[in-house]
Amino acid sequence: MHYSASWAVFLFVSVGLMYFTASQHAYFANTLVAAMTCISLISVAFVRNRPLWDTAMAKMPTERFEVLRTASANARFMGFAYAWGSLSISSMYYLTDLYWYHAYQYSLYLAVPAIISLVFARVLRSSKGSGYTEGNLRLSKQLALLQAFAMCGVVLYILVSGKLGVIRKDWAADHVFFWGAIALLVLSILALAVQWRLAALREQEC
Repeated sequence: MHYSASWAVFLFVSVGLMYFTASQHAYFANTLVAAMTCISLISVAFVRNRPLWDTAMAKMPTERFEVLRTASANARFMGFAYAWGSLSISSMYYLTDLYWYHAYQYSLYLAVPAIISLVFARVLRSSKGSGYTEGNLRLSKQLALLQAFAMCGVVLYILVSGKLGVIRKDWAADHVFFWGAIALLVLSILALAVQWRLAALREQEC
């Protein structure tokens, strides 16, 4: 099965399970699906990034291209996480009897970075890094760092506010926010590691 098709199937199944558990008001099953989805995404990302931590890779002539491919994959993982969040919230609040008046807002908020991340991943992969300038490198590092801090804030806020374990109008969305933020935090750290690797390569080339 094609790589993109595999992710599409995974996204469809996960969102479908989020919708089904929400429609049944199955609180713990819903958070379990969210947790397993994000843990699976993190696991795949670690496997994809692992070659960068292999010291033998420094001897590979195609290292820069491989690092850029990994950067593209990380951006795609982030896009998947945001898309999963957007589609899950939409399905849980517009295809079930659950109601939360902020659902459409957060669904749109998550859709925007999903599109941006997926487009950026596509550009990196198709151009083979030809347009990856010093300015782009600095910008992507800043965005990854900003996203990491933002996701830390989301996780801490949900934990401190006591939203988890309490049935409110936004209980299903809180599962998406909490586990999605954890996934994006880890992906941001991985992305920063890739940016550091790219910066090191640029210094070697100078």
